Amino acid sequence: MKKVIFLIGIFGCRKSAIGELLSQDLNIPFFDGGDYHPKDNVDKMSSRKPLNDDDERSWLITLNQLSKSQLEN
Repeated sequence: MKKVIFLIGIFGCRKSAIGELLSQDLNIPFFDGGDYHPKDNVDKMSSRKPLNDDDERSWLITLNQLSKSQLEN
């Protein structure tokens, strides 16, 4: 059975470090969700403004599509 693992947590809680270690240990690809934010979200976060549900919607859709495409591979 194919699975996708999402690590979710607050900023700075070492999700990426844990994800990379899991990726190496399980021999599976790792994708950092932060790399998939649209430019508007990055700009907003860079100015220390929190994202709202509307901001995150397109990002979550992108992550969902990435997950589905990886499962096919």
